[in-house]
Amino acid sequence: MHCPIVIPGNRNFVLSGKAIFSHNKAPIITEPLLSKHQLTQIAAGLPASWASQLVGTAGPARIKVVRMDAQAYHEETHAQDEALLVLDGQMLLSVSGQEIRVGAGELYIVQAGTPHAVLAGSSGTLVIIDTAATAVASC
Repeated sequence: MHCPIVIPGNRNFVLSGKAIFSHNKAPIITEPLLSKHQLTQIAAGLPASWASQLVGTAGPARIKVVRMDAQAYHEETHAQDEALLVLDGQMLLSVSGQEIRVGAGELYIVQAGTPHAVLAGSSGTLVIIDTAATAVASC
């Protein structure tokens, strides 16, 4: 028996043994969760830039992919740490007022409670690794 996990947020996802479903029960990923994923292809297929796609979990960590499009993304702060891994291209961050360039293959970890924003000129594929502020399991 698989225990579904509901992750609240901008979208609701239910993870079951074989697929990830959105709140309206439409499959998002129909491959087995233990398979490999072509992250740059997933990012390229997203309907809009800066719309993250959950591709899997590892313990409490959520792994999401985003397509950056050279547009800025507003400042935000999270209650948990957030790891930002640039697969290709570059991300220009403003972290507590300091500009930081993160290139392809580089990882930047934003500490919980730290204001950060993505500056214009950031483009490519970004992987975000974080934990849900609240995750509810029901069996």
